[in-house]
Amino acid sequence: MGWEAQIIAWLQGGSCTFLDYLFLFLTQFGDELFFLLAGIIIYWCVDKRYAFKFVNVFLCCSIVVNGIKMLVKRPRPFNRYDGLVKSIGKKTGGYSFPSGHSASITNLSTQAYIKFRKTDYARFALIGGIAISVIVMLSRLYLGQHYLTDVLTGAAVGIGSAVLFSYLFELLKDNEHKMVYVVFPLCVVLTVIIFACGIQGGMDDVVKVAGGYSAFTLGYYVEKRFVRYDVKSGKLWKHAVKVIFGAAVAVGIKEGLKYVFPADNVFLIGFLRYFLLAAWAAVGAPAIFKVLKI
Repeated sequence: MGWEAQIIAWLQGGSCTFLDYLFLFLTQFGDELFFLLAGIIIYWCVDKRYAFKFVNVFLCCSIVVNGIKMLVKRPRPFNRYDGLVKSIGKKTGGYSFPSGHSASITNLSTQAYIKFRKTDYARFALIGGIAISVIVMLSRLYLGQHYLTDVLTGAAVGIGSAVLFSYLFELLKDNEHKMVYVVFPLCVVLTVIIFACGIQGGMDDVVKVAGGYSAFTLGYYVEKRFVRYDVKSGKLWKHAVKVIFGAAVAVGIKEGLKYVFPADNVFLIGFLRYFLLAAWAAVGAPAIFKVLKI
């Protein structure tokens, strides 16, 4: 739609070095890495069950977003309107509709509001969530990565999935760890189908989500049944050590395996790499923390 490209071009008309770097920074709050880092910190230091819910709702949202992307296959603005719209910063791969960043930040904000809606922090969670969501959505337009309808639809998916999947999760009560019986085989079967049918092209994100989701549910099951690490037992400095050490290992797995696995092997670089990363976060790190008594 030309009018949407005109909106982006108008925003980029005020482009300058300061605004470019500012929006490149602000857009990171909608990145999956920011969301998963928040989930990991909660999982290691605050409340494992809530963190499990937090990440599961996010991953379900990601599945919906990626599913819509594969169905619609809308080119990004800087590809469709080359010459009118430019990509500020690194060009995002994949399809444009809907915006994953917008879905992620609104999902996070909605989950935060649901968590604190009956407390004194409800107003802060609501106003803060709306503010950061609007900023991230605006950044996606300014940077030329998405159209207006992309970010609005992404926001709707993020909010809707947070409400729906949070409700469904709570129906499980204390049996949430048994999700592994459904999630793990589904993720494995999906991955096998993708490779058996030779449809890897454009499915990189799906394979990554399958790898991470299957490992996280399996790891949570093993941790809850056998490891049983008490996340609230440590002092503040111990929590800091856990986050720094655990995150360092996680980054080492995520980035280091890029140089170990062949870049053109989608299974190794996608499924297995994210499987190992999620397994470390869900059960590997808590087991180490328990042994080290931190």
